Amino acid sequence: MKKGGRYFSNATITAMLLTTVLVPKKAYTSAITRLPSGELEKLTAPGAPLYGINTADPKLILIAGGYPLTYKGKVVGALGVGGGSWEQDEQMGQAALKAFKTVVEK
Repeated sequence: MKKGGRYFSNATITAMLLTTVLVPKKAYTSAITRLPSGELEKLTAPGAPLYGINTADPKLILIAGGYPLTYKGKVVGALGVGGGSWEQDEQMGQAALKAFKTVVEK
């Protein structure tokens, strides 16, 4: 498919659609749990303290890429990162957190 002079494969379109669903859920998960969404993977494993929490709220997602934004010890928002590999998402998330801290600590 051609859009705006660029060719997109079905795989690219599927990845873009998937990202638009996952990224907001990553941010939501981090905002309400006050944890990076990737840390929930460990806490929600069978036998772990939060096992099954994702069944209580369909907006929760147990995939890395969500980060809480804190200011003076309080969660003031969250961000979700996606669209790349796990490593790319992690790098972008860490860079965004660093930039946020730089701005709010001025």
